[in-house]
Amino acid sequence: SYMDTIKIKKALVKAQMGDYTAMVKDIPYATFEKLNIPLQFDFKKIDEILVKYNIKDVTKIKIKIPQSELYEIYDTSIGLIVQLDPHNIQDVSRFSQKIAEYVESKRPIITSNVGEIPYYFKHNESAMIADYTAEDYAKCMIELIENPQKADAIGVNGYNIGNTHFNNTKHGINIKRFLKNL
Repeated sequence: SYMDTIKIKKALVKAQMGDYTAMVKDIPYATFEKLNIPLQFDFKKIDEILVKYNIKDVTKIKIKIPQSELYEIYDTSIGLIVQLDPHNIQDVSRFSQKIAEYVESKRPIITSNVGEIPYYFKHNESAMIADYTAEDYAKCMIELIENPQKADAIGVNGYNIGNTHFNNTKHGINIKRFLKNL
């Protein structure tokens, strides 16, 4: 119906802005499949995998988090997901600013080997690099849960990469030096 179409369009627009609530809560996944609208993740499948590995109780998926809470969540997370789709032109051609924000927390990122990732990060050293599947992302989460010392080391190594390559203060000094020498 016309109202259902409006509801779906509104949910998709909200999802593009980072609010997945309406899409997950109000519209069955089958509706998106029927309309040939590809979703990056099947939230029901993620839930099933978390249950399968008995980690649903220790996994929290949040949206619309106030800034005051955000950095505390980063700093206390086991791992932080940067979802990069190898089939999405934006993900392939850009550097996600979320990465720079996440590595500042000294917690490991979990991402796909897309775009700029392979130039900076190595699997099991400075990030957890997953195939772009819900199951592989879940396996990376489990690896970090089961090996907290490894998670800490990967987080620190990721931070060091961020401090070297993504630090705007350092880059500002280099740009100023370059401009002075012109």
